[in-house]
Amino acid sequence: MPIEFRDSHSTDDFVNEAREWLGTPFHHQASVKKIGCDCAGLVKGVAKNLSYEVSKVYTDYGVEPANGELERVLASLLVKKSDNSLSKGDIILFRFLQEPQHLGIYCGDGILVHSYSTEGGVVEHCIDEKWKKRIVSVYELPGLTNG
Repeated sequence: MPIEFRDSHSTDDFVNEAREWLGTPFHHQASVKKIGCDCAGLVKGVAKNLSYEVSKVYTDYGVEPANGELERVLASLLVKKSDNSLSKGDIILFRFLQEPQHLGIYCGDGILVHSYSTEGGVVEHCIDEKWKKRIVSVYELPGLTNG
């Protein structure tokens, strides 16, 4: 079942909230701004802080989700884009090794906000060729307005 909305928000609201999480330490399966989160917890926490109700809670996952688990959960909650084009507020699914296992929020202008264990927490990165090659799929949060 997809995300349900209590209030109306824009892609700018979503990105601004994501940027408020910058500096939040990495903590597997956490989702608390300035306390700790992982990549899925960042997306969940940003949505929750904007009053989105997630009907399916995704908490029982390993450090490296396997067997298409992360893709299945995203497909049940979000709208998958057919062409992987990037728009502000999109959720990007990345692959580092074999399985898709990492999420980030696209902020526009080639910028990604994500909780990255290698960097110790929530950071911004430019989506360069290295990151572009890792993109598996792109999702929209249903109900966000543009701007």
